[in-house]
Amino acid sequence: MSTTTRFLLAACLIVSANVPAAAQEVRYVNVSRMELSGPLGAVVGAFGGGESRTTTYIKGSRMRVDADAISTIFDYATGSIVTLRHDTRQYSEMSLADMQQMATAMAAQLTGAQAQQTGDDAQLSIDVRVERTGERRAIGGSNAEQHYIVIETSSTYAANAQQGGAAGRMVVLVDSWRSTETPIYRAMENIQAEQLAAYSQAMAGGAGAFMGDPRFNEALQAAAEAMKDLDGVPLLETSTIYIVPEGQEFDLAAAIAGDDDAGNRPDLGAAAGQALGGALGGALGGIFGGGRQQQPEPEPPPTPRQARLFSVTSEVVEIAEGGVDDAVFEVPGGYTRVEPEAVFGAGAATGR
Repeated sequence: MSTTTRFLLAACLIVSANVPAAAQEVRYVNVSRMELSGPLGAVVGAFGGGESRTTTYIKGSRMRVDADAISTIFDYATGSIVTLRHDTRQYSEMSLADMQQMATAMAAQLTGAQAQQTGDDAQLSIDVRVERTGERRAIGGSNAEQHYIVIETSSTYAANAQQGGAAGRMVVLVDSWRSTETPIYRAMENIQAEQLAAYSQAMAGGAGAFMGDPRFNEALQAAAEAMKDLDGVPLLETSTIYIVPEGQEFDLAAAIAGDDDAGNRPDLGAAAGQALGGALGGALGGIFGGGRQQQPEPEPPPTPRQARLFSVTSEVVEIAEGGVDDAVFEVPGGYTRVEPEAVFGAGAATGR
C-alpha cells in the first residue's frame, strides 16, 4: 500500500469512526478504487493503485478487518489489537495503550527530524466543515444521506517564503453517503463512542509516521473532533485530494462539477510539496516538477486553479446479518507470536 493511500485511508478511518455507541452480528465487504490524475497516475499507480477489497466482521464489542494478507482483530471491550499475517503465519498482539505509546514515540522522533528539515517556524493548520445536501438514495438496501466533508490543511514555512518558495494548501473533499438504517450501524452500537474515539486518535498518531511529518497527528485528531457529530456509517464515499494555489479559496462547486485542473501542473508540484511536507511532499514535488531544467523554455503558466490529484472511492458491496462465528476473532492454530514490528515489517517488504 502506498504512502499516499495510507494517509488517505487514515483520514477516511477517522471520518468513518464517528458512530454513536441492539446487539447484532454482521459481515460486510468493502471495495476501494483509486483514480489518479496526470503524471501522478502513472507513477503512484505502479505502487499500489487500483482496486482493493476488505471484509469486516462485527460481533458484540469485537471487530475483525481482513485486507490482503493481513487481518486485524479489535476487542474494544479489553482494548486489545491482534494482527495476523497469513502468508508468514505470524501474529502480534498489543493493547490500545501500547499503540498510543508507539504513536507518541514515533511522533517525538519525527518532530526532531522535521525541525531540522524546515526549522522551528513550520506550522500546520486544519479547518473542517460539513455540509448536508439533503439528497437521499438507497444504497445496499438502506436509506443514505449525502454529506460533503471538506478538510483543508495549510502548511507555512517562513524560511521558504523568504526564498520565494511556492505555497499552497491541501484540501480533502469527502463525498459521503451515510446511513443510520444499515445493519452495520446497528452492529456498531455495542461499541461505545469513547472506545472508537480512543482507537481513532491512536490511528491519527500513527498517520504522522506514514506521512513523515508528526504535525499530521494533531491535524487528524482535530479533524476527528470536528466530525464527531456526524451520524451514520458511510456506505459509499469518495475522498479526493486537491492542491489549492496560494491566495485562492477552495471552490466546492467547481470540485463537485469537475471543473478543475487534472493534476498535470508543474507549478503546483512545488506547492504540493510544501503543503504536505515530509516524504509525500517531496515525492509530489519531484513528480510534478522533476526534469524542468531539461525542458524548453516554458510558456507563461495559465491562471492557477485548484488541481485534483487523486481520489479513492470506497463502497459497501455486500452485507450479511448474523452468523458470525466466535472463531473469527481467535488466532488460528499454527501461528507464531512475534513483535508488532516484525508483522508490519513483513507487510512493508511485500508492499501490502
